[in-house]
Amino acid sequence: MMSQANATRPVVVRPLAPGDTSTVYEVMDQLSARSVYLRFHAGMGRLKPRMAAALARVSAGDRQVLVARVDGHPVGLAHVARVGTEAEVALAVADAWQGTGIGRSLASAAAQAARGWGSGALVAVVLPEHRQLRDWLARLGAAPDRQDPMMLRVPVGPDVESVTGPAGAPRPLGVLEWPGAGPGARSAARTAAGRCGGRAAG
Repeated sequence: MMSQANATRPVVVRPLAPGDTSTVYEVMDQLSARSVYLRFHAGMGRLKPRMAAALARVSAGDRQVLVARVDGHPVGLAHVARVGTEAEVALAVADAWQGTGIGRSLASAAAQAARGWGSGALVAVVLPEHRQLRDWLARLGAAPDRQDPMMLRVPVGPDVESVTGPAGAPRPLGVLEWPGAGPGARSAARTAAGRCGGRAAG
């Protein structure tokens, strides 16, 4: 597992090649049991082939999987699924790289995908105990859904790309190579979570 000492190296975010389960496994194998629980809202062992295939599935215009790489090594994934006028997003970042800006780079790329679809907001379903992610999303302008407090909604706009770190110092966005997506309720978000290969973001 790579060290956070390498966090100053550029982050490159690109779409996952359809069906690339090898990259999915490489990122998921860098997650601790707690990170897996926060991402999928359930404990599990190593991904079964069917689950890995679901996490590697892409669909033009309504589902994208984004990969963050440092020095060519995958260290994070973002699953983005269009649901009506919104886009549901779920993030997974290798434990050794959490808190280094990888999640922010993935969120920026997810926002670009959502804008390409004409979506007005990113939606994430986050466990109450995942305070780090909830607080980070709050700094992006996220607000909880009135009917489901676990569901957070972030308006899609330039603010997603200008969030600052805990001390107020801007974090470098890294290198984004995202070509854009296709043309442009609670139950809908839950259905989208299935498209993202799990319960939701974490």
